[in-house]
Amino acid sequence: MGCSGFVYSLCIAKSLIETNVAKCVLISTSDTYSKLIEIKNENVSSIFGDAAASCIVEKNDIKTSIGLFDLGSDGEGFRDLIVHNRSLKKDFNEENSLCMNGPAMFSFAIREVPKTITNTLKKNNLKKKDIDYFILHQANLYMLNSIREKLNIDKEKMLNFIDYGNTTSSTIPIVLYEGIKSKKIKSGNKVLICGFGLGASWSSTIIKVSQKLINNINKVID
Repeated sequence: MGCSGFVYSLCIAKSLIETNVAKCVLISTSDTYSKLIEIKNENVSSIFGDAAASCIVEKNDIKTSIGLFDLGSDGEGFRDLIVHNRSLKKDFNEENSLCMNGPAMFSFAIREVPKTITNTLKKNNLKKKDIDYFILHQANLYMLNSIREKLNIDKEKMLNFIDYGNTTSSTIPIVLYEGIKSKKIKSGNKVLICGFGLGASWSSTIIKVSQKLINNINKVID
């Protein structure tokens, strides 16, 4: 699911645990878009970065820590971010590198992201004022600011960390990690996370940060 992948994976993990198929689920996101990018194409080469992130979801966490989800896709936008015939061609060239229709992807995000965030709040019986932080897929700063302004979200509540660029499915866990590392995100905080992009697709939910999560990340930092 590309940029929506982490939240979709979180939904699958929660479902597996709630139906007693699993007690503990490892989620790992890893994308190397550098393999798909023609360096001369500055529309994409200046945006994307490679990264990986992992987390573990356990049975004791899901009832209090992970809320209801809002998921969706619109197949009409599949050509707006695509690699043509990549699996069929051995030689890498401009014709089979990553192609992105930037204006179309921007229009999609401005149209659908506010909807999924609003739907997620309604499903969880919460309002914007109840959310401590919003973490959106780190597509690019201009897009994130445009979405924030459309939703009228306080700048301080929108966490961004774009040092690594657009790392597709890893952007949300990276920002969550950095938010806890910097001590902005604290135990008990409600964080709305939202992925969007490839497909075109979108995915949102709300997580309540536990002290256990804080402690585990602090162990990694130490």
